[in-house]
Amino acid sequence: MHNPHYLAVSRHNIFYFRFPIPPALHPLGKASEIRLSLGTREPKEALHIARGLAYLGSVLINSESVLSMDFEDIYELMGEHFRAEREKVKARIKKLGPLQPHEVQTYINQEILITKAIGEKDYSLIGSDEQIEGFMASYSMPVENGSKDFEVARTEFLKASRDYQQNILKLNKRYDGYDFSTDPRFLPAQKAASKSRRTKLKAVIDEYVAEKIRLREWREKSARGFQAQFDLLLEYLGEDASVHISADTANDIKIMLMQLPKQARSKPSLRHMTLQEILALPPEHPIKHDNLMEPANIRKYLSTFSSFFDWAVNHHKTDENNFKNINIQIDKAERKRYAFSPEQLKIIYDALLDMDKLHYKWGSLIAIFSGARLGELAQMLLSDIKQEDSIWYFDINEEGTKKLKNKASIRKVPIHSQLIELGLLEYIAEAKKQGHDRVLYGLPYTKQNGYGRNLSRWFNESLLVGLEIKHSKLTYHSLRHWVITTLQQLDVEDSLIKRLVGHTQTDVENLVYAKGQTMPQRQRAIEKLWPF
Repeated sequence: MHNPHYLAVSRHNIFYFRFPIPPALHPLGKASEIRLSLGTREPKEALHIARGLAYLGSVLINSESVLSMDFEDIYELMGEHFRAEREKVKARIKKLGPLQPHEVQTYINQEILITKAIGEKDYSLIGSDEQIEGFMASYSMPVENGSKDFEVARTEFLKASRDYQQNILKLNKRYDGYDFSTDPRFLPAQKAASKSRRTKLKAVIDEYVAEKIRLREWREKSARGFQAQFDLLLEYLGEDASVHISADTANDIKIMLMQLPKQARSKPSLRHMTLQEILALPPEHPIKHDNLMEPANIRKYLSTFSSFFDWAVNHHKTDENNFKNINIQIDKAERKRYAFSPEQLKIIYDALLDMDKLHYKWGSLIAIFSGARLGELAQMLLSDIKQEDSIWYFDINEEGTKKLKNKASIRKVPIHSQLIELGLLEYIAEAKKQGHDRVLYGLPYTKQNGYGRNLSRWFNESLLVGLEIKHSKLTYHSLRHWVITTLQQLDVEDSLIKRLVGHTQTDVENLVYAKGQTMPQRQRAIEKLWPF
């Protein structure tokens, strides 16, 4: 298909609309152009949208009001107008087919008529009362002609119609009506909206991340993860991208994430490739085949971006969050985390008894009989093994450099009698004697993953594989899931389960009750985990 001069294609195969600004309208007499993404890779669709925009551009560029404005006013007005018209014309094409030039002119004429009808209160310009009655009735607005409610409803009908024509309802709420292309009163508002589109996305992200870290809303590891997500966004859009992200661009980002392999920017074998090179790989390529990003991770990215743009809107960095309604559906079976069956757990338990590497052995056994998180166990100190009223317990806290997921994670978990029978207390005493400070002293520390990385990798990739019970939904975390599920099946109070595993209490009554739970009560619940 031959592309007219006002169509261009980016390196990502996205069509762009180009509209020239005559040299006479530039303060330096230079030729320039407006460049606008059409948000589509389909040639026919792009052509239909561009034709309508080209016609509208000609109407605006040849109006006397435009010729009397300076270049900056022209640029901002055209940009705002094209963005609004693009969404409308594209929606029309998708529903009813291509728009012809005379149809575009009809939209322009209709907006003029509506503005005139509101200003002169001459409603015959836009149709009879019967037509308006029929329209209102179709939207469940049963009001009688001639009543005060009818007058109010008719005015709202006109305002809604005007919004449909040019997508500028926000401005119309403050002003009864105006000529969009000529009224100088609204140029400051147009300039303010345009300013948000010139603000760099990277600068706003940097401010957002700095605030989250400064207010300690993000842990160090969480901050690295969020920053990696934003780095991917900037790599895709470019360092100079505007903070204003259109609905089409937000959808393109979702599509991009769905085409990425797992660990696209962290896996050593992919670091030498640009994001564009990875995206250009065919689906059957070994890098992508059966190795795409999990739907749950895609949802995390989209959620991160939506939270960021909510913040950006609230801080007046942009005027809309187009990630708010973008998501992907995940099958319930896909979302579900598996717990080990009693038979599988018995196999794991028996294998751990003969394990020579004590940090792997006790790191797994304690998880089986406590439901503690990997990070909580990996950083636990020998001094966190305490006794209260003859009951030994794990004191999970944030003292020193230790970090927990949330405040509810701070808790005391009784040590199961089976762990004591297996020799846990003797192991603790020997570790102290040797001068160690952590319970799992054999685990090395990394800045990115703390102390837990080796334990989870060994459990998932070595132990489970060797025992032939490896499954994509069965991991070290499944031990915690097994504890929670088992306690639920044994009718342990929900508030007590949450107290033992460090979940936040969501019910006020449960919160009060949980604070009064005694150590013996917790011990009786924990003891129910044996025998399997």
